[in-house]
Amino acid sequence: MEKIIVNAEEVSAFLKKIKDDNDIHKEPHKVLPGMFGLYLLERQVKRPISNIKIDFKDIAKYPCELGVELEEGESETAFKILHKEEEIYSGLVGFDDEDDLNLNPFKFFSIYRVGGELLRHSESYFKDDETGIYLSQEMEFYRGKNPLDGVLKFGDMSGDRKARVIPLEYRLKEKTMAKGISKVRPITKKLLERKFSR
Repeated sequence: MEKIIVNAEEVSAFLKKIKDDNDIHKEPHKVLPGMFGLYLLERQVKRPISNIKIDFKDIAKYPCELGVELEEGESETAFKILHKEEEIYSGLVGFDDEDDLNLNPFKFFSIYRVGGELLRHSESYFKDDETGIYLSQEMEFYRGKNPLDGVLKFGDMSGDRKARVIPLEYRLKEKTMAKGISKVRPITKKLLERKFSR
């Protein structure tokens, strides 16, 4: 298992890059962004990616030390991100060795920015006193396509109080460049404030 020290400067730079303005990631809460787990994973991926799924299981506050565990298979790699020996993120990265490895940074970035964009569209999915906590994010990429050439569009939400499913896709005119699903749990802003103030 690789150990990684996460500092405030690195998290701040990441949030700025992906334009995520969620207050829970700032003082005084300093909750590590869920997508930061993928950011750590990106550094270790050396094959063209075809799909990613990440489950958000718990939170960590930064600065902190994280552990990254990989279990590499022929067509996919399972990963776990741990904080104080507890699993906080896990998921799978699928590969397409016939795709272009140079597209990987654009594919990863297309996932990183979903959280911030979803927050900016939150009035479409939540009541005035609500926001969402990420449960999972999935994305499937189309061979040879840079998702960032397209525009990120969110679809109609489904689900209930425990989990809401929001489909999304990157589209360039009539072509789909990538598609995915965000799963979030609605929570009142007051409860969220209390949860992350501990």
